[in-house]
Amino acid sequence: MKTVMSNWEVADKWGEQKEGRNSKNTFSFEGPDLYSYRTKVGHICENGIRIVTAEKYSCTTSQQLANVKKDFEVLFLDDTKEAHEGNVKYFLHMMKKTVMQFSNCRSRTGRWIIAHNNELYRKLVAYCKTFGLKVPVTLGLYLDPEFEFVKKFEERFYKHGPNGWREIFLPKWLAKKGMENVDVKDLLKTRNAEIRREIIRLIGIEKVCEGLGAKVIDKQDGYELILLDLRDGRRRPFLKMRNPSVGEWHIEGVHPCVKTVQDALNYRRYGENMLEVIVPNEIQSWRDKRIYRSNPENWSIREEYKTSQLFPNERDWRPVRLT
Repeated sequence: MKTVMSNWEVADKWGEQKEGRNSKNTFSFEGPDLYSYRTKVGHICENGIRIVTAEKYSCTTSQQLANVKKDFEVLFLDDTKEAHEGNVKYFLHMMKKTVMQFSNCRSRTGRWIIAHNNELYRKLVAYCKTFGLKVPVTLGLYLDPEFEFVKKFEERFYKHGPNGWREIFLPKWLAKKGMENVDVKDLLKTRNAEIRREIIRLIGIEKVCEGLGAKVIDKQDGYELILLDLRDGRRRPFLKMRNPSVGEWHIEGVHPCVKTVQDALNYRRYGENMLEVIVPNEIQSWRDKRIYRSNPENWSIREEYKTSQLFPNERDWRPVRLT
């Protein structure tokens, strides 16, 4: 009996003979168990069903498992009642994640998320029937491909722009209101970037800035750095500019500590490392300087905690008993 073989042969012979491995012993099987780098990644149950781990490891392990014949990808690789019940909870957890993703998704990815949710549901039902388990109630976790998409995105909105016709799915509340009746408050309630962009185009950049109390703090070469009140207790900096390719004005959020147009341009091009933030001399460590640059406003709050006898030593952040 051949026991040393290629990765493809290990995947193919798993379940047909008692043991086998590749030349480096990084991919092997012993009886019903399959191993990658001595980590259990597969198991053959008594009824012949092959279950493979759903966890993601190295790229090498993923390549090895790509050739394996499998029936289910699960979390627990044992043929026990507890393991099967845990795998059912895993399927429910993954379905819940897709529901959360769908609630915040863009219109273009909505149908893909629904298809993934339906595939998980089919696997859940098949897994329960295979191992004699009761199919759990999936109320609120199953996305109907016809009902849910219409429920969230009621109708299509077409707008003829400089780049041709665009197709955007509107939320139900916004579709009923009509895009011609939107205002700045609707812009703040919308999380979808595509719909926000269309609302800004319809309202106009000037009305958006006026409705959010824009205040110009710096100008340079056609750019403007403005502060907008987003109704969250703080005024956020935005860079106002004209897009040369389409000739439209738009605004883009920048780092909270940006004070000038040049800082905003440096932030867009190079990230936080190029921000001209003056760090006080008393801040010496590289870690503290980075924390200060990321958000200078919160630094004073952190310093108050350190000087309130809760953390008497800068390097000792453990709470102590006050006397």
